[in-house]
Amino acid sequence: MMLSSGTTSGIDRNSEDQFERRYCLSLTVVDGCSEGATRIVEPNGAECRLGRNAAGNTLVIPESGVSRLHCVFFSKTTAEGADADSETEGGPPSDPFRAPQQERAGPSVTKFFVKDLGSTTGTFLFLKPKCEFALFKGLFLRLSESEFVVCELTSDKCELFFYEGPVSGKQIAVPAGAGRFVLGRLSADLPALSGDSTLSGQHAVIEYSPPCSWTLTDLGSSNGTSCRLSAEREESGAHEVLDQDILQLGCSRIKCKIQQVSGSGARNEQDQFSYGSAIQRAMRNL
Repeated sequence: MMLSSGTTSGIDRNSEDQFERRYCLSLTVVDGCSEGATRIVEPNGAECRLGRNAAGNTLVIPESGVSRLHCVFFSKTTAEGADADSETEGGPPSDPFRAPQQERAGPSVTKFFVKDLGSTTGTFLFLKPKCEFALFKGLFLRLSESEFVVCELTSDKCELFFYEGPVSGKQIAVPAGAGRFVLGRLSADLPALSGDSTLSGQHAVIEYSPPCSWTLTDLGSSNGTSCRLSAEREESGAHEVLDQDILQLGCSRIKCKIQQVSGSGARNEQDQFSYGSAIQRAMRNL
C-alpha cells in the first residue's frame, strides 16, 4: 500500500546520531501562489504549520482553497525498536497509507509526519504512478478534479461514491469479475467521466485479486491521483512523509525532500526562496 517511495543517497543508516544532526525534511512549494517558498522541519520534534493566516503558521499560503490552519508537518524520534507510528499523538497505530516494508530515507527511529488539522478542502498525498495502492473502506481519493470515497469492499464488488466532479452524487459498483476497471476521460467503463477535461484518457485502473484484495494504480496520468488524509473539517491521523512525496493544499503543491545539511548554518534554507525553472519543469512532467 504505497503512495510513493524514495531514498536519499549518502545517508548512513547505521548512525542515528548523524541523522539527527545532519538530516531534515525540506518542504518546497512547487506550484501555486507561494511557489518557491521553502521551509525546513528539523529532526528534533519541531513542526511546520501551513495555512492561509499569517498568525500560527510557519508557511503561509494565501489562497481561498487553503484553510486558516490547514495542516502540520513534524518529526518524531523514538527509542530504537519502538513503533513511532503508534506513539505519535493523534496518529493511527498503523499508517494505512504506508507499507510496513517500504524503505525509508533514514534510520527508523526518526520519522517525519503530516497531519490535516480539520481543513475544509483537504490535504492530498499523491500516489506514485504505476504502483499498486491497496484500497480500504473509508478511503478518499481524487483523480484530478473528480473525488470519491470507497464505501464498501467485498469479494463481489467495490462500491465508490463520487462527491466532486462530473459524476458527483453517483454511486457505482465495480464488479470483481470485471478484471480491469479503467477510470479516465476516454474509458468505456465509466463514460460519465468524459466530462472531466482534466482527466487523462486512461487515468487510473481498479483491479481485484482473490480472495478480497482491491487495488488502484495511477497509469501515469498528467494531473495525478491522490489520497485525501481526512474528511471535510475532520483532523486526520499522522501519516509518514517519505523523500520525494508530493502533497497538495488547495491549488498549491508541496514537494518533500529528506536532505543532508552541513552544520546549523545550512538550516537557514527555510528563509530562502527559489524560482528555478528545473523544479517547474519537473512538476509539469509528473
